[in-house]
Amino acid sequence: MSIINIRPVSFIFLILILSTISMSQRNESDPSAIIAKVDRRIELASIVVRLAGYDEYQQNVQKKYASDVDVYFQKFRDHPVVALARRLREENGIGFDAVPSLAVHLGHDLDPKFPFTDSAPDKRWGGKNAAEFAALLKKFAADTHSDAFFDAHTEFYKTVESRMQEVVDKIDLKWYRTFYGEMPNGTFNLYIGLLNGGMNFGPKVIFPDKHEELYAVIGAWQADESGLPVFTDNFLPIIIHEFNHSFVNHVFDENIALFRSYGPDIYTPVADKMRSQAYADWQTTLAESLVRAAVCRYLYDHQKVEQLKNEFAEQESRGFLWIDDLFILMGAFESDRARYPTFRSYMPHIAGYLKEVSAQMPDRLDQYDSHSPKIAAVETFKNGDQDVDPNIKEITFVFDRPLSGQGRSINESDHSGDSFPVKEGFRYSPDKMKVAIEVDLKPDTEYGFTLTGLAFKTRDGFSLKNYTIRFRTRK
Repeated sequence: MSIINIRPVSFIFLILILSTISMSQRNESDPSAIIAKVDRRIELASIVVRLAGYDEYQQNVQKKYASDVDVYFQKFRDHPVVALARRLREENGIGFDAVPSLAVHLGHDLDPKFPFTDSAPDKRWGGKNAAEFAALLKKFAADTHSDAFFDAHTEFYKTVESRMQEVVDKIDLKWYRTFYGEMPNGTFNLYIGLLNGGMNFGPKVIFPDKHEELYAVIGAWQADESGLPVFTDNFLPIIIHEFNHSFVNHVFDENIALFRSYGPDIYTPVADKMRSQAYADWQTTLAESLVRAAVCRYLYDHQKVEQLKNEFAEQESRGFLWIDDLFILMGAFESDRARYPTFRSYMPHIAGYLKEVSAQMPDRLDQYDSHSPKIAAVETFKNGDQDVDPNIKEITFVFDRPLSGQGRSINESDHSGDSFPVKEGFRYSPDKMKVAIEVDLKPDTEYGFTLTGLAFKTRDGFSLKNYTIRFRTRK
């Protein structure tokens, strides 16, 4: 299949509207098929790694809840399971999805659902370490009287679950069978990770008898004025994404030899951007790209026009520069089910396509970069200045082309010594060539923050490459 060059999202979107590729038959799902839950196993494992200092579990988006956790559990920071979590972080790189993956492999009594192996719950754990962690986690639950903490938050959990359920009820579960051509022998489950912040995971439990449990563990990164989590329709693609992992990952792993010779050639040009999203190798990145293209197919098949447009823009900004072509390739799969009855049977065709992509990655990267906005100047002072007036109330960034002017995306810098000065206020100039960010500065202080491409993008969807500004205020 010939390579389709990088193009503005508005153009690919026009292609979609005019496409003659037939859509899958839509089915209405049973609203009771998935029940959104706050699960004590997920919360307990997250609390332990939070105590162990795992950075990704320190996001504190749900401030009141995170504060309650810290106050209640802080005296157990040296518990044996916390010490083990610290050691496994250092030795095995335990973190991110490995945490909920272990949690869902435990029963509600915190005993393993079946004897662990070196690959279950996750190869990063190893069977011996996972079993030891599970035993110590159960002891931690008893020693801390964790049920008292969870019981005290029952009403809070009910509110969270009710709000998430409103989104969950809109998911068409039957689409998965229609699209993939087969269903795992198991159940769908959705849990809300209240200490996850913006992280979302899709673990799966495969029992010795091949029965499966599919999970989407969704973070809670938005809150209303009262501090309660908010879940909008923007969460829908994320939930769809996490369930897609249960259909894609094992099929990709079974066919990984098809991709091995050229996978690194796709990954290397975007490695820095992928690592910043915790995708540390080409295998994870390629599996992720299949999952993300499948999300686009779901949105297209259900005529989610605006969400589809946003999804393309976001995935390209994250470095998946082949997402639009992969989307069209999967559309061809949908329209030729006589020859390709299952997604599994289509994998050799996908592998052949991605081999072509590998040869084109430098050109794709250059093309995308040429369309992406750049910061031409910092109006208030120069990046890196060490004598900045602490009385400045806003910092103005000048771009080399107009932006969409919809929202902002700003992260703390990755330099541990930097303070974060950004407040809530911001405003665009009428021509969308400038954005002024409200700040609160103190004398003699090192500051830093990063503007990202999740919100700072052009009108046709090309995103800013992450831009970090660092400066020091005068005494």
